[in-house]
Amino acid sequence: MALGILSKLAMAGIVLTRVTGAATLGGVSSIAHEVHAEENANQEHFEKTLEGKVLNFKDVLSKNTISIKDFSKAVENELKNKGFDPSEYKLKFKVKVGHSVYQSSDGGNLIVGNEHIGTATAEFNPTKHKLGVYESEIEKIIDYIIKNITSKDLDVSVNMQNKIFQYIHLQYLRTDAGRINFMNLIENPFTYKPRKKPIDLDEIQKHKNTIIKFNEIFKQGNNLENLLKRMKKPSNMNFHIAISEDNLLTSDNPVIATDNWNQIMLPITPNILIEFQEDKINSSNDLRVILKKNKTRYVNEATINTANYFIISNKEFTRYQYKYIDNRFNNKNWEIGYPHVNLKN
Repeated sequence: MALGILSKLAMAGIVLTRVTGAATLGGVSSIAHEVHAEENANQEHFEKTLEGKVLNFKDVLSKNTISIKDFSKAVENELKNKGFDPSEYKLKFKVKVGHSVYQSSDGGNLIVGNEHIGTATAEFNPTKHKLGVYESEIEKIIDYIIKNITSKDLDVSVNMQNKIFQYIHLQYLRTDAGRINFMNLIENPFTYKPRKKPIDLDEIQKHKNTIIKFNEIFKQGNNLENLLKRMKKPSNMNFHIAISEDNLLTSDNPVIATDNWNQIMLPITPNILIEFQEDKINSSNDLRVILKKNKTRYVNEATINTANYFIISNKEFTRYQYKYIDNRFNNKNWEIGYPHVNLKN
């Protein structure tokens, strides 16, 4: 489910299905991201009928922000109240993101019994509030890019690029992995070394205090706002709108940073991503670039590599993607390799 990669999000569908014995995909089906819902966007989903009984979700869907973890709990409680066994059901979502709709796997997500359901970090108000400020500006920019993607008059000013650059970093700091990495950097500026592997769930659990420390620091005054204001697109970085013929994945960590942050990417639709690349990676001055199949595959693998809680696709996962996801999360002997990681360095 693509949550939080753009601005105002609306739940486009909620489906309850019986468990048929199929395992949840790759052990990453729990949801921990916050949804900023449009006003009344979910009104049609306030009530759902299941086997002749009406389930009421008005209270949870009327909130200004919705945690999918909390919503899953609300579904569990409502099922129990109506005499159903929650362990016998799965929950499937479709989430509207700008002009696109991302959805969970066809099998749905287990409501109870998911080993990762308790790993979500408590709501982080500083980034939530700042995100709302940036979203009002970013939404217009993203809509403009999408609507004019084929227009010869498409132009993204330096100011617009800087706003996107700041927004991408704010999105990164919304994630558990982002906050842990950031705190490691500022607390150990002289000894910090870029990671060879993404942060996994076990490491997130071990660094809960680091996340809490980050939250406390950036709840104070304008610390977060001042940090973001200092973030400008470097002069040696080029901004591109990359168009892919193949489907792009996204995850709970929607920001894809590779090559020690020399390449930063964010999918905005299933076929478009925005990227900042240093000259040594791509020195092209063209605003629009085409993602070749091998680059799209690289981006999708990087998305899977950096995911912690869930991965989402607008289309059915390919066999290759299923296998890659399975290795990433279930095969303890599997290593993320070249070109994503050079373990020899």
